[in-house]
Amino acid sequence: VILVSVGDVFGGPADTVHALRRFVRPGGLMLIEDAYDAGGAGVGLSYADMVAALAAPGHPIIAESLGATPASRDFEQRALRAIERRTREAVRLYPGLANALSEFVARQREEVELLAGPLTTAVWVLRAV
Repeated sequence: VILVSVGDVFGGPADTVHALRRFVRPGGLMLIEDAYDAGGAGVGLSYADMVAALAAPGHPIIAESLGATPASRDFEQRALRAIERRTREAVRLYPGLANALSEFVARQREEVELLAGPLTTAVWVLRAV
């Protein structure tokens, strides 16, 4: 199973692993892409806390890749531009949603800024037991 940038959709990292585990056979793999606070800015879990939380349910981390790449940074910028463009189109169709959509775009911009600053992206591969 692959989960990309979930944040707290299922709760914290341990809750996320527990939720994903239901879809993976023993010995199968869970690939989780998320971010951790590499600079101690208080905007997320530290690397050590993230790894401890991911491994807490008992599924070993068998591989990891830390840090953004030029390609991933480029993707984030292209995705943000696409979100902004599609949001403008949605506001033309549904003007009553302008405020909510504007707030959504602002949160997306903030997320991209965090990924360029105190947060560092990472990919962890866990083996289901």
